[in-house]
Amino acid sequence: MNPSSDDGVVDELEIVANLESECFMNLSELRYLDVQAKMLPSDFTDYLPNLRWLRWKSGNSECLPKFCVENMVILELLTPVKDDWGGLRHLVKMVSKLKVLKLVGKFLIEYPDFPRSRSLEILYLQDFGLRLSHKDLDIGNLRNLKELHLLYCEVGVIRGGTIGMVKGLQELNITNLRFERSLRAVLIGDLKFLEILRVDVITDVGLRSVYENLLLDTKLPRSLKELETTSPVANLVELVELEKLMVRYFEYGFEIPPADSSDMRWRLSKSKSLTLEETKLTTPPNTSCRRSLLNVASIVTDHPPH
Repeated sequence: MNPSSDDGVVDELEIVANLESECFMNLSELRYLDVQAKMLPSDFTDYLPNLRWLRWKSGNSECLPKFCVENMVILELLTPVKDDWGGLRHLVKMVSKLKVLKLVGKFLIEYPDFPRSRSLEILYLQDFGLRLSHKDLDIGNLRNLKELHLLYCEVGVIRGGTIGMVKGLQELNITNLRFERSLRAVLIGDLKFLEILRVDVITDVGLRSVYENLLLDTKLPRSLKELETTSPVANLVELVELEKLMVRYFEYGFEIPPADSSDMRWRLSKSKSLTLEETKLTTPPNTSCRRSLLNVASIVTDHPPH
């Protein structure tokens, strides 16, 4: 147990133990609770009324205790919890001030609903798909969302349209994402404020194939500063604000612009990092491209360009 206090008031607590409810009786001003315990009381509502940040990584994934969630801003459930007791759905619905939600959904049967979570700015969902009976994801009400992370998830449809309808997104991470019905739900050309994009293998479950040319179907926003991809990019030459580019596991030949020496728009002048991991280049960089690469801080490649 590692308390942090100021003038005798504990505002931060990390728990690595098995505790009884009496341990929390004098912690009414506690703001941050980091739980790594196997056994905890089933009800915290009378003990932690001012809790703002809950980080839960417990050995007991059967249920989540009841918390006072009126003032909660950050909720991290990093251990898979089961949904048969209904506590998680109630918790998410009641949190009206929530700004950050991180959730591992390995044992859940459906995605959370966000009717009162319009203040949500960061949504991180991982491992949804193994037991999902309802795979539709509703993010249409999350108008203030700045970051969306979907890792190892399976999605039926995005209710109301596409990921691109969340206009204010600044960071999007879609890693090993599986779509059951339509890959059009990934279209991101309308995200005019997007600065960070990470795209790993995307699978069309219906076709049972890997959709390797995802980014060839849409022009990426010119606002991008960081791009990590396993797919070719249609308009890479137009991403003049790009500072960091990582191309991973692309064996068929990735083209680093400008392919035409007369096209001088993309000189990597703002680039700080270029990483080519298990990736082959289609053609050697031309003279102007070589000069622009002098501005790159780091180049990492497992295969020499050829």
